[in-house]
Amino acid sequence: PLVLSSLFHVLTANCDISRNARTLAADRVMMIFGWVLYLLGMVLLYLLAREMFDHRVATMSVFLYLFCNPLLEAAIAGLSWGLMSVLFLLTAYAVFKAEKWQAEGRSAGWIYGALAVSALAVGLGTLTRYAFAAVLVPLLIYVGVSFPNRWRAKCGLCLLMFLLVLTPWVARNWMVSETLFGLSRFEMLEG
Repeated sequence: PLVLSSLFHVLTANCDISRNARTLAADRVMMIFGWVLYLLGMVLLYLLAREMFDHRVATMSVFLYLFCNPLLEAAIAGLSWGLMSVLFLLTAYAVFKAEKWQAEGRSAGWIYGALAVSALAVGLGTLTRYAFAAVLVPLLIYVGVSFPNRWRAKCGLCLLMFLLVLTPWVARNWMVSETLFGLSRFEMLEG
């Protein structure tokens, strides 16, 4: 919502008639933005696969991502899948870098920073789709297992970053509708 509202705040809602079809400038910008997210996801996938495996596996992963029909359709339609895939890949890449930096003996600031980025990405994904909050559970389990030294502090940091992202949204929903996530009890039971 934050990304889309920023885009639509900048755009004007003018209609052009070209080739007997009405098009909105906003639609074109949404499609271009979807492609930017699609390409950013491809770059993150390459970086993650190269870090975990090697250049050949990373290249094959990019080709599979490139020809993934649902992601292509979402990029053209301006759906949130592109943003969700970027945030998921950013979460995985950041937590992997934190683990790698710990093994290399880097300072705690680098490790905590990477973990904070991973939890921040989960929080932003949750603001886009509430179901993305489910990614927090495996993230916390992975951090708890992979970082045995001070695992409570590292899991606590991830949880704190996640809650810091969601708190303004939850407070706003409470003030507007007296519900935490903007859904009535009936809507939560239904869906």
